[in-house]
Formats: sequence, structure tokens, C-alpha cells
Amino acid sequence: MFSQVGATVNECARILKENGAKEILILSIAKQKDKILNGGTNGRIS
Repeated sequence: MFSQVGATVNECARILKENGAKEILILSIAKQKDKILNGGTNGRIS
């Protein structure tokens, strides 16, 4: 998924630069589902 986000950001930045943007700042936020994290233990070790 993150490679797709990176490709989208790069394309947006390219278009913005072509149209005169002097500076581009990107903020990306991601959240990992608890069920994926350590098999759903929410980071705890039994």
C-alpha cells in the first residue's frame, strides 16, 4: 500500500512543480489494525 501512496505523492508533486509550486510539504498518516499487530495481541507479549 505505501508504494502506491508514494507514487501518488510523487505524481502530485511533479504536477504542482510544473505549475509553479515553490515548496511542497506532504503529511501522511497511517494506522495499523490491532488484529495485524503481533497476531492481535495489541503489542503485549504473553
